[in-house]
Amino acid sequence: MLFKNWPAICNAHPALRLLLVTCEDEAVFAKLKLGFPELFAAEPMSEPRIPLSVIQNTAEETSRRDFDSETYARTAREFELNEACDRFHIPVVYWSADNPVLAEIRDQLVRQTAKAGHLRVIFRGEEFLVTQIDAGVKDIEQVLTRGRVARMKFVCIAPIRFFILDE
Repeated sequence: MLFKNWPAICNAHPALRLLLVTCEDEAVFAKLKLGFPELFAAEPMSEPRIPLSVIQNTAEETSRRDFDSETYARTAREFELNEACDRFHIPVVYWSADNPVLAEIRDQLVRQTAKAGHLRVIFRGEEFLVTQIDAGVKDIEQVLTRGRVARMKFVCIAPIRFFILDE
């Protein structure tokens, strides 16, 4: 049996991250290990389970430090969680505007609450949390309330199983 090396997976190409997050086929893993041995561990590694509030606080602190803006820090707390996810070894999957999957994800966002932990989508039968959207705050509101998505350039998601959702 092969075991996933979550810290290495977080640094892998987004396509590899998606495959390793959603696949459980040992035959696929055996082939991947030939080309990417660093993505596997000799012993079982537990999947990270991090409270969403810790991810949010980390995103906010990083943004405040890097950009010296309270407004940007508050926005980062809700809509720019990728860097914090990487820090805690939570794999994030990314789609840009030229990928048809973006439309599938985007359509699920309509009428959801624009707040971290509330933006959720189903992909390949698994629930994911939206960790980042490339759109301004007004554009995010339009995506969520009206389904207008012309300015949405990318979306990032991570499996919800990696988060402890705060009540």
